[in-house]
Amino acid sequence: MAALWNHYRIMKPVKTRSATLFLLILTILIACSREKDGPPPLPPPAKISEISQDEIQNLMKLWLASQNNGDFSSYQSLYANRFTGIRRTGHRETSFDREGWMRDRKRMFEKPMRVEAHETNSSIAGITAVVRFEQRWMSASYQDAGPKQMVLAKEKNGELRIAREEMLGSNKMNAQRSEDRKFSYIVEEGIVLDFEPSLEWGSGPLQLTGTHNVRQKVNPKTLPAETKDLLRKSFKLMNNQGEVCETKITDFFLLKRVVPHFGNYDRWKEEGTPKATIAQEIWDMGDTEGFLLMGDVKICKGATWARAAYLPSPTLIPAKPAPDAWRETALKEFRKLPAYQEIQQEFLKNAVEGKATGLWENYNDGKTIVSFFSFPQGQSPWIAVSARSVGSCNDFEGNLWAIWEIRGGPTHAQFKPLNDPENGVCFKPEAIVDLDGDHQFEILFKEFGIEPTIPIGGIVYQKDGLFQEVEEYKIPYYDCGC
Repeated sequence: MAALWNHYRIMKPVKTRSATLFLLILTILIACSREKDGPPPLPPPAKISEISQDEIQNLMKLWLASQNNGDFSSYQSLYANRFTGIRRTGHRETSFDREGWMRDRKRMFEKPMRVEAHETNSSIAGITAVVRFEQRWMSASYQDAGPKQMVLAKEKNGELRIAREEMLGSNKMNAQRSEDRKFSYIVEEGIVLDFEPSLEWGSGPLQLTGTHNVRQKVNPKTLPAETKDLLRKSFKLMNNQGEVCETKITDFFLLKRVVPHFGNYDRWKEEGTPKATIAQEIWDMGDTEGFLLMGDVKICKGATWARAAYLPSPTLIPAKPAPDAWRETALKEFRKLPAYQEIQQEFLKNAVEGKATGLWENYNDGKTIVSFFSFPQGQSPWIAVSARSVGSCNDFEGNLWAIWEIRGGPTHAQFKPLNDPENGVCFKPEAIVDLDGDHQFEILFKEFGIEPTIPIGGIVYQKDGLFQEVEEYKIPYYDCGC
C-alpha cells in the first residue's frame, strides 16, 4: 500500500486529477486485501446457561396447568422437536415419537382430567436434567398412578423443553383423593382406601381375622395428608339397589388378604400352630401382594361399595331377570356371536370322554344369566347375557358375556352391541350406574363361578362407545385349583 501511494505521488498529471480516482483505487485494494484474509469472523454464539431449579419448577407448573385446564396448544409447546414418549397402562407399554405422542395425547384432552405430581426430585447435568415424580392421573372413567420420569433439555434458543417422558409403572387402583372417591370397595368391616399401601404405616401386633385375613393398626401420623384427612369423613354405603346407610371413618388399618395353599391349612391344624405365627406367615406370603389400606367403619347390612357422602346419589339401575320372551331372543343373538361359535367348536372338539353334546353353556351344569335394564324417560333398555361352563381340571371351560341396547319388541328386536365379546371374559352385571353424573353409565359386576379366581367384582367403564375398560379386585390365590 505504501509503495502504491508513493507511485501515485510521482505521476505527472496530464490534466488535473480528481481525488475520486485515488479513493476508488484505494477501496478496491482494501477489498482485495480482505478477500485474502477471509470474511470478518462472526460473533460467538450466545452460551446456553445451565438449567436452574426455578426453570424446572416453572416448566412443571405449565405442564400440569395445560392438562388440568384442557389447553392442548400450551401442552404441545412444552415438548422438544426431538422427543420420545413411553406410555404404560397396567402391563401395556407403547412408544411414540413426538407426532405420535401428540396424536395420542390430543384424544386425552377431549375430556376433562386432573393430573398431579407428587414427591418431585430432579438431577441437573448442564443443559439437561432428569425429573422424577409420582404422577396421579384421573378422569371421569379412569384413574391410575405411578412413577414418571422426564428428561428435560435446552434447545438452541435456550428454551427448556421435554425431550423424553416415560411412565415407569402404573397401577389403576392406587390411592385416591377424598374428592375423587366416587366408588370404593368394601371388605372386612372397612372401606378400601389404597391398593398399594406402605407397610411402614403399620404399627403393633398382627391380628388374624377369619381363616386367612390379617390386619394391623395404622399410625395416622405416617399417612399422606390427603389420606389422613379422611378421618371422621362421611361415606354413603351402597349396594346395587342404591344407598343403604351413612357412616364415618373412625380409624385406619392395614389388611392382608390371600388364599393360602391347602397344605398350609393342614399343617397349621396338625401342628396346632398359634394364631400369631399363622398371621405372620400369611403376612409374608406373596411379598407385597394382597395388602390394602382400610378405613375402619361400621358396615350396615347389605352394603357392597362406598361413596363420599357429600357427592350426590348417582343414577343407579339394578339388573333384573329378563322377561321370558326377551330371554329367548337374547340367547339367539348371543349364539350368533363369533366368539360364542368359536367356543362351541372347541367344546365339540375337545370335551372329555365324548360328552360333548348340545350347547357348551349347558355342559357340566353350566350357568347362564340374562339380565335386563329398564331406563326411565323412554330410553331404550339394555340386555346382557353371561354364560359360564367349567369342567374339572384339564376339561373344557367356556366363559362369555355380551351386552346390547335393544329396540323394538322381542319378535323384531334390533340389537346394538355395547361390548366386544371375548372368550374367557365373563361378568355378571349387578347394576349400571352413572358414577360421575356425566350421563355415561358404568357397570358394577361380579364374576361368578368357582375357585381359583375368588372373585370380588369391579367396574367396567366405557371407552370409544363400548364397555372395555375393566377395574377388578381379586384376592391373591396360592392354592391348587385341582
